[in-house]
Amino acid sequence: MHNLKKLESLCKEIQKYNSEVITTYPGIANQSILDLEVKLKSRLPGDFKRFLTIINGFELMSDIIYGIHNDPKMGLYNNYVWELKESNNPIYHYLLPISPNGFGDHYCLDLRSLTEDGSSCEVVFWLHDYEYSDGDTPDKESSSFTDYLEELIMDVGENYNYDGSDK
Repeated sequence: MHNLKKLESLCKEIQKYNSEVITTYPGIANQSILDLEVKLKSRLPGDFKRFLTIINGFELMSDIIYGIHNDPKMGLYNNYVWELKESNNPIYHYLLPISPNGFGDHYCLDLRSLTEDGSSCEVVFWLHDYEYSDGDTPDKESSSFTDYLEELIMDVGENYNYDGSDK
């Protein structure tokens, strides 16, 4: 519950940014999330699902969080399928890319680490040009999507005002 209040507070923070420096997409219905879970054959963490109902992805300065869209650039499923089936170094099926770093790598939800209550899962960093082995997995970045989002918003907020000007 605490994590969801924190997430909702972060979403309010995101919405403070001027429309010239951020593009947000309106939240979506739970049915769209359920449809995605069916396609993925996996449950999504509760904090990420709540995020999608408030803000269905955004692009803030150079940071992107994917949402449920048909847009190849912003779509969760489109990016997942591409990384799984078309990239030179296919992503593991249990990693859902949520945010690109701009160099071909992705921050991903590690759906294997979904908590018992389904509220969250770890966020890991997938290197697109690194050959992972069985015992060598992507580095953990955050314990939850909410923590990842908080770090992203804090990093942007340290350097920029809500209108995009430098601090």
